[in-house]
Amino acid sequence: MSQKSTIELLPKDIFAKVSELYRSGATNQELVDAVEEMGKTVSHSAMGRHTQKINRISDKLNRSKMIASTIVEELGHEPESKMARMNIELLNSAITDIVFSADEKGEINLGAGEAMQLSKALHHLSSARKTDAEVTVKIREEAAKDALKAVDDVAKKKGLSKEAVDEIKEGIMGIVKK
Repeated sequence: MSQKSTIELLPKDIFAKVSELYRSGATNQELVDAVEEMGKTVSHSAMGRHTQKINRISDKLNRSKMIASTIVEELGHEPESKMARMNIELLNSAITDIVFSADEKGEINLGAGEAMQLSKALHHLSSARKTDAEVTVKIREEAAKDALKAVDDVAKKKGLSKEAVDEIKEGIMGIVKK
């Protein structure tokens, strides 16, 4: 895990005040001055790196929110399996971002705990995909059973021949297997 910046090492109350000032639109110079007024000293470059890091994180979060919002709008009130797929893809994207994110030196820093959490997330992602696939197959099988029963019911009412009913059923089964 990468070393904490001098800004992140500030006492909690000073760090909270820096964060509050930054959110309200303070410049880096104003942030450095505020830290000095509270009795601590930080460099302009350290403050610049810190605010750049916040901006990168904020950009990533905004991008993720926009993607999720767009996906949800497109899905609307689609079946839950599509929502599950969306969540799987979003998690997959987040894991990819973690794995390929690098610090300023281009190094990926994962501690043992983070590596374990990533491993668990990948396992859960794999399980979710398997469950989603199983649910999809089950839904198709149920739909096929319902369709075949409906064909039998209508065929009986309309007096269709056994050959016609078998042909319709074969067509339905061909669609379901795809």
